[in-house]
Formats: sequence, structure tokens, C-alpha cells
Amino acid sequence: MILYEADITSVGKFAEESCEEGYLITFINSGPEDFKDYCLCLGVKKGLTGDVKKGNLVYFDNEVFIITAVGSKAAENLRELGHLTVKFSGSDEAENPGDIAVTKARSALAVKNLKKFIIKDDF
Repeated sequence: MILYEADITSVGKFAEESCEEGYLITFINSGPEDFKDYCLCLGVKKGLTGDVKKGNLVYFDNEVFIITAVGSKAAENLRELGHLTVKFSGSDEAENPGDIAVTKARSALAVKNLKKFIIKDDF
């Protein structure tokens, strides 16, 4: 079941660099201008229904990652602001309240070409 779905409407000029460092940041299109250079800007198609949990699946286009940890504010931030920091660490603990950790990427994401961001509850 899809818990959250958004089109990636723009990719900040520093987002690819962030991904190389092991994380991506999302914000809705109306998010703070100061952050847009660092973010994937989202046009929400389906707002968050339910909770973001360990074991959920995160899709950046067709690339799938398993959530391994969820920060205490991650669902609230996603619901209200489309904001998450997705860390490709595979860690079993979220580093910050607004983070989710996911399995490590097998290969580099083509960040500049990303079009879809989806979270699914498939277990």
C-alpha cells in the first residue's frame, strides 16, 4: 500500500553532492527558499497515510530502499512539510529526529533525473 507519493518537481543544485555524502533531503515545493538548493522539491500526490516504520520501502523512481530506522519527528515533518532527511546508512538508529535511515545504495542514484518519491508499506 502506498503511504506517501510525490513527484520530484525540482532538484537542488547541491542535492547530488549530498547524495554522494550519503543523504538526500526532501521538502514540499512551498518549503523554505533557503533550502531549495539542497533539496528534492516535492509536489505531493498522496499525503502521508499512516506511520513511517522500519521495514517500509522508499522508492526514488525505480530504486528501492528498506527503511532501517525512523526518527521521532520524521512522520510529522513529512506530513506537514514534505520534509525528510533520508540517510543511506543502513543504521538501526536515526541520527536526528527528522531522519530516516535506509539500506545503502548499491550504485549511485542519478539524482538530477529523479521524478518520483514514494513510501510503501509492503509487509
